[in-house]
Amino acid sequence: MFERMKETTEVKAEHATFTALLSACSHGGEVAMGWKYFNSMTQDYNLEPRVEHYTCMVDLDLIKEMPCSPDDRIWGSLLGSCKNHGNVGLARVVASHIFELDPTSIGYRTLLSNLYEESGRWNEVSQVRTEIRDTGVRKQPGCSWIEVDNNIHTFTAADCSHPLCEEIYATLESLSVEIKEEGYVPLSQSTAVGSHTKD
Repeated sequence: MFERMKETTEVKAEHATFTALLSACSHGGEVAMGWKYFNSMTQDYNLEPRVEHYTCMVDLDLIKEMPCSPDDRIWGSLLGSCKNHGNVGLARVVASHIFELDPTSIGYRTLLSNLYEESGRWNEVSQVRTEIRDTGVRKQPGCSWIEVDNNIHTFTAADCSHPLCEEIYATLESLSVEIKEEGYVPLSQSTAVGSHTKD
């Protein structure tokens, strides 16, 4: 699509264009193509890469060569990649940088804990969970909104305060059964922090 866009003289690529493009390459594993477009930003479009562009292209060597100081989003992107690829060794290094920048980070500690759990490293899981408890900071529960008949309904994770709670959860269960019957297999190798118990 981007190649077709380049052929039209009316449309000009901008920073947001490259953010979407590099993100697609990153998530699709198209590393060579991603580098081609990343380099094209400055060479062909005279656009200086921003933090969000580096985030898409993140790897440890690139972080070391960045002209700007990496923030927790850059390191967090690499930590997410470590989790996706099961790279525990690099995850430790990356996490140490994140926790230097943000010592009370719960989200990244949870991500690290989940990586350790998937790798069967229960001592490390326990250590990270202890660190989470010791920070005294609580992770805010996820929240969603939906508008039905001009009324806005708010839901937080595991919330049962809505007057139609039982009906809502019954509908969700029904939908879950239907999508599984259609072949959906949920990713279940990772569990939420605090849910693992040793037998």
